Amino acid sequence: MIDTLFRRVAADHGWTDAAQVAVLLRYAAHTGSAAMLQAFLDRERGAANDDDPFQDAVIAILRDPGLVLDASFRRYCAGCRDLLTPRQAAERWCCWRAA
Repeated sequence: MIDTLFRRVAADHGWTDAAQVAVLLRYAAHTGSAAMLQAFLDRERGAANDDDPFQDAVIAILRDPGLVLDASFRRYCAGCRDLLTPRQAAERWCCWRAA
């Protein structure tokens, strides 16, 4: 529910990805719990497949290290790993996100 609310507000205001990150960082600072934020980030980072050279190559091409935390991106890479080159996957990810 919270992610749906945030996505709706972000879309209503036309926030860019950078603006969304800035809002979330201000929210995290406002809540004042650095320990909770660190624990959350550690869990999210652990959920990402750090040993995936294909995913890492796509991220490097896109120059967006934050994608490692994006579950939909991880699923996308898992689905096209044996079908596309990292460059093709990066190009299609850009097209898919722009659509």
